[in-house]
Amino acid sequence: MVRRQSIAIASFASASVLAACQFVAGIERIDKGGVETPFVDGGDSNEVSVPVPATGPCDHASLPAPPVRDDDPARELPTIVMAMNHFSLSGGSASRLGIDLDQVCTCDTHPTTAHGGEPSCVRKGAPICDDDGGVDNYFATAVASFSSAFNLDDFAGVNSSIQLGHQNALIVLRKYNGLANDRDVEVGIVETNGIRSSNCPDSIPTIGSDYYSPGWCGDDQWSVFPNTTVDGFPISYAAGYVNDYQLVVSLDRGIAIPFGDVGMTMGSPVSLGTLVPLGEDLQPRDPTRSPATDKEARFYRLDDGLIAGRVAATDLLAAAGSATLPPASEPGASARIPPSTESSRSKCVTVSTSPKRASSISSLDMRAMPFR
Repeated sequence: MVRRQSIAIASFASASVLAACQFVAGIERIDKGGVETPFVDGGDSNEVSVPVPATGPCDHASLPAPPVRDDDPARELPTIVMAMNHFSLSGGSASRLGIDLDQVCTCDTHPTTAHGGEPSCVRKGAPICDDDGGVDNYFATAVASFSSAFNLDDFAGVNSSIQLGHQNALIVLRKYNGLANDRDVEVGIVETNGIRSSNCPDSIPTIGSDYYSPGWCGDDQWSVFPNTTVDGFPISYAAGYVNDYQLVVSLDRGIAIPFGDVGMTMGSPVSLGTLVPLGEDLQPRDPTRSPATDKEARFYRLDDGLIAGRVAATDLLAAAGSATLPPASEPGASARIPPSTESSRSKCVTVSTSPKRASSISSLDMRAMPFR
């Protein structure tokens, strides 16, 4: 029997109070030395982020810079839509990788380090030190103490929801030239309302519901909620760029991330991933070759996906409470979960700004596939 108890909140609350104010969906390391435009919490999760210049000797793990040139400014492919097909909280062996969200190398004692190496997330007890490059990605380490007791991704239930066709998120890209470098694209992310009809040979009805499983043929039709798109494009979107096929975008409005029975709102999110052009067989094709068919023009995959931003503690706790625990018969399932802490009272204070109640999740691996 699957239990839904307060211990679910306790486990995530304990981890979240240790985390470094970042929600990340991805496992790939971001190249250092890019544009240092950190995203600083200015209060409400929907407020525009404020860049803070980084100083000191710490080699910050930053986003890639915009490309120097546009490979073809006059070329524009049809709108490309990609649906997430894998979403992992654990992050595997690369779980400590990510980006420096606050441009502070916490615990760096060098006399010229930015902000004296003081943590931007203030909590009781000793500060949580950043990884190399100032990477704010401590959540994976925090949850490692109990995630061995059961599969953390099964606990969250996100992937099962995707594979049943119930819930997902779409990444929508337009004004892209289809080449390695594009200085001006537009990207939106929108939550779905499931697949309501079969458009792929392997898409079948989900037992006990009116949903269909995704067939991943490039023609699945994920429905979206009313008033979230205009002419098929999300109403919330932002300008971005592509540098050596790496898609980078900074959104100044919060986005909803599906998690179990609820959605978490991420404020001031940044997103990154590697665009992979595909043939009609959904296998990678020669990126230097122009699309030969209409399907090839919209068939792109996003690998090594990453989303980073601020997540309010209330959202995190609601998401944790919506998740289900493994069956009680699994040995050690409850014994290894840390005791509850008052994470909802913890404050994430960004340097030179007012306090905000916040928490975070990090080390999520995300991959997205073509969608019609």
